[in-house]
Amino acid sequence: MGTQAQVSELGVSRKALFVAASAALLIGAAPPNPRPDSLAAERVRAHVEFLANDLLEGRDTGSRGHQIAASYVASEFRELGLKPGAVTPKSG
Repeated sequence: MGTQAQVSELGVSRKALFVAASAALLIGAAPPNPRPDSLAAERVRAHVEFLANDLLEGRDTGSRGHQIAASYVASEFRELGLKPGAVTPKSG
């Protein structure tokens, strides 16, 4: 039973980490030479509210809610002009 409790606790941590990382990436992915934007806080709030919404069913890995959230973040990144890339570990 201890293993199940640990997995449950880890699942909650993953959800919180996913929402926090997504919000941080959306906030930090600003275009170069940003214009002053009085609506930035409202846009960030809207992103976080969508990603934290109960309609995403908890965003468990592999779930429908997880796929929706991942697609949302990917589309926002594309709109910002970001491209997927792999990070390779430094050797030496």
